[in-house]
Amino acid sequence: QLLGLELESKAAVVAEMTKDMEFLQDRTESLALELQEERRSKQEEVKRKAADEAEANRRVAVLEGRVELLGLELMGSQAEIEALRSQIDAKISELDAEKSKIKDLKTARREISA
Repeated sequence: QLLGLELESKAAVVAEMTKDMEFLQDRTESLALELQEERRSKQEEVKRKAADEAEANRRVAVLEGRVELLGLELMGSQAEIEALRSQIDAKISELDAEKSKIKDLKTARREISA
């Protein structure tokens, strides 16, 4: 009978240990799933950040291209302005020359009239 009690006691300990092992196994599996989900979440976040960074780099490249084009347009506009200034200066010189001729002709007319 003592042997039976001892066996029952050991069986109860084994049952308790089995229960504890099952709990630990379930908890381990649960933690493994949580870890797997966390890794997947982090990978998605990394992919999303990489995509965001790629999009930002693309936008920067587009803006840099626009700035370069605007710079070229500005240089072209400045060249046009300088060309127009040169034309205006040439026209002013022509008008000054015409004015001088008219003045000379008026002077000559006065001299002839006098």
